[in-house]
Amino acid sequence: MIAALWGIAWLPPGLALGIRSSLVFSSDVPKPAGLALRIAAAWMLWGAASGALFATLVALAEGRRSIQKLSRLRIALWGAGGCVAVGTAFLIYRMAKLRDPHFFTDNLLFVFLVCAVLGAMCAMATLFLMRSAADARQFA
Repeated sequence: MIAALWGIAWLPPGLALGIRSSLVFSSDVPKPAGLALRIAAAWMLWGAASGALFATLVALAEGRRSIQKLSRLRIALWGAGGCVAVGTAFLIYRMAKLRDPHFFTDNLLFVFLVCAVLGAMCAMATLFLMRSAADARQFA
């Protein structure tokens, strides 16, 4: 469930980046069909994988704590860390596939910043939703 929510949350930035990429694509080479949608889908998968890793990390590290006792800062750090790990794994995979050692270093800062911010935001939203659901069940 968390992975699906994170995937949906990552759709707007992925779609924006996809549209931007298709608009500024070099005219020297033919533009791949559906470039914007492929980029948006990749971002959704990236978000879903990050959400799944976040949920796993929190379950393993914070499993004995109640939702109400989870620290916002720790949850944000788990979210940022999970996203950075998924982003780094993707960069390593692409670097190996493209056989370009500069691909990793050229994109590292972008991936770390975007992943950390989106991961922390999604983690905080997830905590808010979990606490709201727990409160609703308590008063039902």
